Amino acid sequence: MQVDDSALRILYHHRIGSKDGQAVHIESLIAALKSAGHDIRVVSPPAFGKIDFGGQSHAFAWLRRLLPRAGYELLEICL
Repeated sequence: MQVDDSALRILYHHRIGSKDGQAVHIESLIAALKSAGHDIRVVSPPAFGKIDFGGQSHAFAWLRRLLPRAGYELLEICL
């Protein structure tokens, strides 16, 4: 892809560990930015690209059950 002078280089970071409605919005936003000619780099949890829609990372599911909600939210922010 050729990037013109008005194109932006965007680093998009998210912490979503499941493929659900949130993922649909993120993927649509990224697609729209790319179609506008911007160079997008996505940083996300490693499992995000490997799970199917409606699923979630086994590690995230296990941690969600194990940790109190505040602990899990803090862990998500750190990833």
